[in-house]
Amino acid sequence: MRVSDLLKGLLAITTFAASASAAPSTEASKRTSGNTTVERFPHMYAFSELAPGSGSFEQPYFRFLILFRMKPNATEEEVNEHWKTVHADLTMTLDDFHQLKKHREMIKPLLDMGGMAIAPYDGIAEFHAKNYASFERFLMDAFNDPANTADHQHFVDSSVPLQVMAGYDNLIFGGAVKTSGGVNGILPLDERLRGQKQG
Repeated sequence: MRVSDLLKGLLAITTFAASASAAPSTEASKRTSGNTTVERFPHMYAFSELAPGSGSFEQPYFRFLILFRMKPNATEEEVNEHWKTVHADLTMTLDDFHQLKKHREMIKPLLDMGGMAIAPYDGIAEFHAKNYASFERFLMDAFNDPANTADHQHFVDSSVPLQVMAGYDNLIFGGAVKTSGGVNGILPLDERLRGQKQG
């Protein structure tokens, strides 16, 4: 397992709706199909760097998420403590995310508005690597390590398959993960964020 293949970082990936005092781009929103670009709907871009073809701050690292459910007879406290100590040390998981009861309660007002629900998982392990091949080598090493696979029995609900997501991030709002060679999205002090909201 090569630690240099994985780089730590937590990204705030958001879309941000705001008008700007600067002159917006008039480019139409487009979709590419093969070599053809198809106009989908007209849109006045307040942030020209978000217009089609601009790249929208795609980050240079491969990102992989593993979502899991905790073992039914374990407590949140037990799982959290074990995961961030013993399991992290065994697997060198350089970033992880988990949702505790207090965090679910914190976002309850958002859920009460409707249209959102808590994801049916107890934790997410997040990995950044220079490319897919680097990550695959790391994960195969981790899954072939008897100590690591035995450790899963302490906190992972093995009756539910691990769910995964993979790809490259588009960081719309926030600072880059510098150690991963990332690029900044739209930063909080950008003057265009001070514009009036359109009604």
